[in-house]
Amino acid sequence: MGLKKKNQDFDTGGELMTYICADRGSEKCPCILMEAGQCYTCSMIQTGKCSCMWQGICPYTEYKQAGENPKPVYREREFVVTERKDFSPVLTTVTLKVPLAYAFKCREPGSFIIVRANGWQVPLSVMKSYTATDDEAFGTSEFWEAGRIVLAVNAAGPKTIDLLKRCSVGSIWSLRGPYFSGLVRKEIFNPKALSIVAARGMAIMPLINMKQLIGGNLASFCLDSKKLPESFKEKYLADFEYETIDLENDIRKTACDLMKAREFCIESTGLKPNLLLMVSPYYAEALIREMNIDCSETISPNNANVCCGEGICGACSHTGEDGITVRACKCFEL
Repeated sequence: MGLKKKNQDFDTGGELMTYICADRGSEKCPCILMEAGQCYTCSMIQTGKCSCMWQGICPYTEYKQAGENPKPVYREREFVVTERKDFSPVLTTVTLKVPLAYAFKCREPGSFIIVRANGWQVPLSVMKSYTATDDEAFGTSEFWEAGRIVLAVNAAGPKTIDLLKRCSVGSIWSLRGPYFSGLVRKEIFNPKALSIVAARGMAIMPLINMKQLIGGNLASFCLDSKKLPESFKEKYLADFEYETIDLENDIRKTACDLMKAREFCIESTGLKPNLLLMVSPYYAEALIREMNIDCSETISPNNANVCCGEGICGACSHTGEDGITVRACKCFEL
């Protein structure tokens, strides 16, 4: 389950703070942050007063009824590598055989898993998730017994390089997940509206997993593909119509093109389009600044903030001007 509704929750001493949690209302809620008194979207645990607008099952009530015990964190599971494809010295896709239910969960936009390798934790976005209904992917009878998920690995540092050294067909990967906080503000996605995309490099991987969700409503797609091998684009981006751009040198022009596409979508449909900035935080901020829009109108990857995925380790934590420290791997300020 993913994000369901904006949560406008608690007063932190004068200014009303608004947060949303990727896990609220899911099978992982209430989590260990509730036990620690650090659930950012529950005003009861923060102030003792309920002031939220949540319409689902109350996490605080569930926590109390369970004897003040949070839901357990994901346990590790072992899955077999069924295929490895090296598109370049630094870009590899790995296919894992998983239960069908697991594959269905991984279809959620922003899904990612965490692989344990040589003592390290390696977060990887789910690029594709195949189930028994996907004839184009696996047509054998074996496929009806299990699903498949495809992960893209960028050999950028010691963790991913070591992971790929230990990866071959038949090898076993230990992983946790899936987690669903790989996209920031995905709750604003409107399947009835057209979509506009700007993408660059590895940040495009969550978009590929959203192909069926976007469907034929892709109005504009600007792609900086310098880091993507031709063979990769032929296999995974052939169904997308995109315009090639150079974000490093054409930020202003790209922002102008996106704004023109946005205005066209509003004029032709009466709906604001989904604006997906599948780029690094640096380029996302630059595009938002040039477009003169608010970041709350965009959907973007959260991979820069993912470490443990549970909000436990604190590696993704940042403290805002209000003094509130937020675990950005799963909880976002709106």
